[in-house]
Amino acid sequence: MKNANITIPFEDEKLQALRLFAGKKDADIDSELGDAIQKLYEKYVPKDARELVEMMAGADMPRGKAAVKKAVPAKMATVKREPIKDGLANSGILDSGTPGSSAAHGSQNKI
Repeated sequence: MKNANITIPFEDEKLQALRLFAGKKDADIDSELGDAIQKLYEKYVPKDARELVEMMAGADMPRGKAAVKKAVPAKMATVKREPIKDGLANSGILDSGTPGSSAAHGSQNKI
């Protein structure tokens, strides 16, 4: 995932004191702030939403035709066409199952 920078106001004197005393304990302020924001993320963002974010970020979604082939399972990528049953074709609703027939475009009104 791409990282974003967060800027928050904090009094300079307090930050200097924090760095001084955290440094004496070998504490990494940036690491601890990262841990704190991660805990806030986990607290407020529902688990399902976090999983979706992680899936989308980890997938590096390619674009174009290759993306469709990768994103759509093979079973869903093809459409099986079945012939129109005789009853429907002979009912006058459709003249034939071919695209472009006049009945398929509604230019004939057979009832």
